[in-house]
Amino acid sequence: MTDRFNYWRSLVYHDPAHVLREFRRIELSLPPGIDPIVARLRTPGLKPDREGRDAALFTYAMCRASAKDIRFARAEDEDYDFVTCWQEAATSHYTPVQLKELVPEDLNPRASLPALFEAVAAKYAAPTTTVLAVRLNRTAKLSDLLLVEMPPLGFAEVWYFCSVSADAQRWALFGDAKSQMKQLYFDYPQP
Repeated sequence: MTDRFNYWRSLVYHDPAHVLREFRRIELSLPPGIDPIVARLRTPGLKPDREGRDAALFTYAMCRASAKDIRFARAEDEDYDFVTCWQEAATSHYTPVQLKELVPEDLNPRASLPALFEAVAAKYAAPTTTVLAVRLNRTAKLSDLLLVEMPPLGFAEVWYFCSVSADAQRWALFGDAKSQMKQLYFDYPQP
């Protein structure tokens, strides 16, 4: 475990609000008529950017939920896609996060949370300190999420996040789904 912490300590951590503002600035500067697949970061070459934005969104949501200054670093390993870090007194705290996505209905109308959880449970069965963050690219309400049956997952926590406005200015965070689930609404940081 010491090697893992030393590795995490060596990473470069980013302010999620700054990263999100940069994504929004780029988004607003796109020329009219750009291919929607490109604008939505849905090409294979733009997948790292989409995942980076999602990592920033989740980290920013956790900042709002915890009132802590949480940063993130992209660092993939067998059970995580990025690591978050925050300071309390002189102690650094690290949390590895596995990022999954329920894709938009226009990309796969058959995709569902139960199917996503089945795939995740098959791949990540062992107990871990890693947190699972699920980006919902569909309309979601707390009442609907409470009805989703989740198989036993080895993750320490399970969180959902999604846009709740057509212009992606208003967002929601739901979690922890493995304990008493709550919701938090937050605004996308303005440029």
